[in-house]
Amino acid sequence: VSTESWNDYVAMEALDTKVVIGAIYSPLGPLGDFFEDKIDNVILFKVKLTPAQIATLWNDGD
Repeated sequence: VSTESWNDYVAMEALDTKVVIGAIYSPLGPLGDFFEDKIDNVILFKVKLTPAQIATLWNDGD
């Protein structure tokens, strides 16, 4: 995963790496640093969204 900061997701670059939502994955041990009660909604897309598409989803969401 590549990020500009912890708050701004950029892209999935390491396609052979496990994806974990709600915790931090370490190949050296078990999952850790669980994000308890920190995540409300998750959406995965097969395509890259434009800033306009993201704004529409964000502003029209619940």
